Amino acid sequence: MSSHADPEEMGGPLDRLRVWWSPNDARVDLSRLLLVGVTTGVVGAATREVVVLTLALGMVALAVALRVWWAVAPVELHHKRKLSSTRSFPGDALTVSIGVANAKPMALSNIGIEDTVTDNVQVAEKLLQPGELTHHAVLRTVLSAGMYQEVTHRYTVTTARRGRHRFGPAVIEVSDPLGLMTRRIDFGGTDTILTYPRTVPIATPLIPAWEIIGDRTPPRRIIDDPQMVAGVRQYQRGDNPRRIHWRATARTGALQTKIAEPTSAPTTAIFLDTLADPSEGTHPARLELAVVAAASLATDLLDQNQQVGLYALGSSRSDAQPFEVPPGRRHGQRARLLEHLASVEPTYRAAIEELLASTAPRLPMGASMVVITSHVSAALQHVLVRLARTTGTRRMALISVGDRPRYTSDLTTNVSAFHLGAEESWDEIESLSFTRVY
Repeated sequence: MSSHADPEEMGGPLDRLRVWWSPNDARVDLSRLLLVGVTTGVVGAATREVVVLTLALGMVALAVALRVWWAVAPVELHHKRKLSSTRSFPGDALTVSIGVANAKPMALSNIGIEDTVTDNVQVAEKLLQPGELTHHAVLRTVLSAGMYQEVTHRYTVTTARRGRHRFGPAVIEVSDPLGLMTRRIDFGGTDTILTYPRTVPIATPLIPAWEIIGDRTPPRRIIDDPQMVAGVRQYQRGDNPRRIHWRATARTGALQTKIAEPTSAPTTAIFLDTLADPSEGTHPARLELAVVAAASLATDLLDQNQQVGLYALGSSRSDAQPFEVPPGRRHGQRARLLEHLASVEPTYRAAIEELLASTAPRLPMGASMVVITSHVSAALQHVLVRLARTTGTRRMALISVGDRPRYTSDLTTNVSAFHLGAEESWDEIESLSFTRVY
């Protein structure tokens, strides 16, 4: 068993001085350069040669200057990186500023910055170099900074697809004016651009807003919502005794019945299936098309002032644990839905049927349920039929993506089934048109 001791703890004062003069990661052996200079100076003094003495003095001065430069170069040198935005859609142009701040009285003439970036980032008019990490590249910036100067370069970047795109960590390499020594400094900070999935118009409406109980007035009268009272009228034979307005009755001296506001229930829960079949492997194009469908449907329903929730498996944080965004339409709901969809990844561990069965009882009364999947299994059809029979057929919809599956007669009878073919690529499709399956 061997052990490695600190070089500065080995030997006497001369050994420690030699180690200090020649750092391990320096390309020039400064202690040897200094020794050669001193030896040359002794020879020059002995021979009284002015040229030799001048050369010796130059070598000693160079060794001292390089050692001072080596020690001072990284002091008060700060890496700077700023994103114009941390959110984007595919193809959006963002500005990334990369530079340094040199807060010391010594200029740095040759500074190279290497920022690690994910490979789905494109930089305008700049060729990225291959990185050491898989699916990563290197953005290299060369500049110089004077005393107490901050210098930045601005790049226009775009992201090709949804997901989290990282800039960093960064490495700065500083070279002395003669190019003899290079000091490497690591900076561990990172910045992230979250790219939302694409959203396109919905050409085929899926979810009608004609439900029993809700919180806004529909275009036409469907049914009265007992929770929203629009007024009172005189009691008529056959009125439900629970609808009697007792305060109005006491005030008028005659039985009065509540008049309820007719409403719809604009609440939709979207279930996105990201399960990958181990026998077939992953289909990235199908998953991306399913994500585009979920994002487009959620955006379209929010534009209709509906409450929208999202439930899915396979987030970037955990393959086993599902993530959920409860139904809502308040400020920020759109961003929350798109942020979660941006992080969706394939999963091999859990099935969407389990998520449906555990989530359905917790949904608001009258909520619509839309399942988006590229794997319409027999188990999934069984669960959907069971839920449809217990909750109402108009509140269940199934969207299959990719190859058209075989549907059971029970499914097409009890569930609104739609199909979205993969003829068009997810990054080229202009609108979503779903084919109804009967």
